[in-house]
Amino acid sequence: MGACPGRGTGGGTAHSGGRPAGTGDVDDRADLVHGDPLGGAAGRAGTTAGLSAPRWRPVGTGDTVTRLWEVQAGNVPDVELPGGDGLLLAGPVLDVDCNRAVQVRVRPVEDGPLLPAAVAATAQDGVATVTAHPRTCPPGNTRLAFLLGRYIHGDRVAAGVDMPVVTVGCALRPEEFGGVGIMPVSHRVRLLDGGGRWVEHTMWEVMSLPRYAALARENRL
Repeated sequence: MGACPGRGTGGGTAHSGGRPAGTGDVDDRADLVHGDPLGGAAGRAGTTAGLSAPRWRPVGTGDTVTRLWEVQAGNVPDVELPGGDGLLLAGPVLDVDCNRAVQVRVRPVEDGPLLPAAVAATAQDGVATVTAHPRTCPPGNTRLAFLLGRYIHGDRVAAGVDMPVVTVGCALRPEEFGGVGIMPVSHRVRLLDGGGRWVEHTMWEVMSLPRYAALARENRL
């Protein structure tokens, strides 16, 4: 009784969902995004049968070694995006009707620079990842940045570092940083498209300077 059938490992999909209880944000819209890859190597809800861990490999030498993430286009979820500048606020991985899912809220940012709003949103309860969407950024880049944020968060949780992750899919102008102490960290991502070609992208993780220092001390960047 209560056992779930075997799960597939297909890409993420977005479905309309109700507003999460207690958000109180009248401008937020909520989606329930399904798909095994959303938890990364190990989401807060733990691993499940059939969960394919993200692929990454070290590149570079010495102090310049970074991770090159490898993602299949079919794993990038078709999550709803803001109509202009805005944020995607996502919680931990949930089990919903025997499927792994993540509750995602779409929040417009109409006043002030985008990145300080994204970093500030990490202080909210239940937020695991924040994806900043500049209105000038191609939708595919933001959706890829959303998935990368899920991968980074899951990877760090598995290593015992549970901090919200903020990502953005495009390089931003200096004014988007708001003149405050925000550190951008680049991540290289290779996307395998439907035609069998690998296309490399640069995604950005952004964080406060104290958080950057803490992750650097733990070698978790």
